[in-house]
Amino acid sequence: MLGRNLLHRLLPRHAARVSFAPPPPDGAHDGNGIRVLLRRAAVETRLARLNWTKSELAARAGISRGHLSDLLAGRKRPRPELRERLLDTFGAAFDDLFQIVPHTPVDNAHAGGTAAVGESHEGVAGGPHT
Repeated sequence: MLGRNLLHRLLPRHAARVSFAPPPPDGAHDGNGIRVLLRRAAVETRLARLNWTKSELAARAGISRGHLSDLLAGRKRPRPELRERLLDTFGAAFDDLFQIVPHTPVDNAHAGGTAAVGESHEGVAGGPHT
C-alpha cells in the first residue's frame, strides 16, 4: 500500500480529494437507513422572500456556490452539520427545509440517484420538476 506522502507526490493536484477514511458501511447515509433531501422549492421561496441570491445563501451557510447547486439539484445530500447551518441561516424548522426519505436497496444500485422506486418527490431536489 502506498504511504500518504508518496501518494500526495504522485497525485498532488488531486490530493485534497483523496480520502483515507473507510467508506460508510453498506452505503448508509446517516447510519440509520434514511436519506435527508433538501427541499428545493422551500429554499427558493425563502431566497425570494429574503431577496437573497443563491451565492449569498452559500456564503452565509459557509459553503461554495457549486456545493449549494449540487444540493439543490439532488446530486449531493446535506450532512448534519450543514443541515444545522442552513436551518440557522434561515431560522427555519427541519421540516420546512428537508425531507426524510427511506434508504432502499435500489438506491445502492443507482448510487447517484435520489429517488426511491415508487416514491413521489414533488418539490424536492432531484424530483421530477427540478
